[in-house]
This record gives sequence, structure tokens and C-alpha cells, in this order.
Amino acid sequence: MGVELALHGYICMSIDYRLWNTGVKSPTWPQSLFDAKTAVRWLRTEAVRLQVDPERIGVFGNSAGGNLAAMLAVTTPDDGLEPAAPLPGVSTRVKCAIDFYGALDLPNYHDMKMFLQTRAENPAIYRKASPVTYVKSGAAPMLLIHG
Repeated sequence: MGVELALHGYICMSIDYRLWNTGVKSPTWPQSLFDAKTAVRWLRTEAVRLQVDPERIGVFGNSAGGNLAAMLAVTTPDDGLEPAAPLPGVSTRVKCAIDFYGALDLPNYHDMKMFLQTRAENPAIYRKASPVTYVKSGAAPMLLIHG
């Protein structure tokens, strides 16, 4: 998809973010969200060099990446989900997001290993990782693709 978008004038980048690793017994959330937010910060700081308009950053992802794209679209610094470093003070806001079948309402989904706890054991963490928790006026527009 990145090549197709590039052919139409878009600048695309792909990031690595932390996912559940069966060999590591530590939670990967919110670190995965921090990885995505740090990538947005980095892109903003490198915008001139990369010839990117920092006010027109959009994100898309599928599955776990779709969840992260949605979280980038709906969270603000007031939600307490900004990474402390690197690049503190650089905005993580995006202009728009596309979520390809990413989970939006985790308490109604299924238990996930990345939390190291079930929904019954810690429903609050499932709510905290759910984009629907943060939807409010002013959120970036989002296209949801499921099915």
C-alpha cells in the first residue's frame, strides 16, 4: 500500500512497535502506543529535512496497528498517554487515521496477552487501551474498515 500511496504523492513510513513476545513476560501496552506516538514526534522534528508538512500527518494500520492508529486519532495529552521521552513537548496529534480491523472496544473483545491480565482481573487496563474510551469532539477524523 505504501508504494501505491507514494505513486500518488504521499510520503509513507512504516514503524516498528512493541508487540507481545511469548518469550518476554512483561506487558507491551502502553509501550506500543508510546512507540507510535514517538514516531509521530520524530516525523515532526524531521519534517523539513524529509519535506513533510507536519500539520498533515495521517496514520493507518491493521489489527494491532489499526488500534494504534485509532488511539493516535483520539487521544490528547490530557488523557495521560504521552511518552515522557524522547522529544518531550513535540505534538503527537495526527490529522486523520485509517483503522483496518483494529479493536476499538477491548473490554468487549477477548483477553489479550499483552496486558498479562484478563478482562476480569483488570478491566480498567482494557478500557484504557480502547479508542472508544477517548472519542470526543475535536478528535481527528477516522475511517474504520471492518468485515
